[in-house]
Amino acid sequence: MSRDRERPTGVVSGSFKFKRDIDLAIEEFEDNGVNILAPKLGPLLLLPNHTNFHPLRHEYHLPIKLIEDDFLMSIQQADFLYVVNVDGYAGLMVSGEIGAAVAC
Repeated sequence: MSRDRERPTGVVSGSFKFKRDIDLAIEEFEDNGVNILAPKLGPLLLLPNHTNFHPLRHEYHLPIKLIEDDFLMSIQQADFLYVVNVDGYAGLMVSGEIGAAVAC
């Protein structure tokens, strides 16, 4: 952890089909003094013509690549990555995010 920050920082990763579980983890971390950099709390926006991608409501106008690049940047800046894997399921995107965290 960087000495210029008072609070540890983290990123919570997981399949967004478990977004409620992700939000619960974020709330628990924040209640215990951890600053979660990504993702933001809140519901997903279910858009037509987006087969496997569902952005958060504040991201609906952004390109998918920019959303994921911002998430990966948050991983680089964080002190840790926490993975929510309900019933052992992580998915391909989460696997890549774990790889990004290991690379840091």
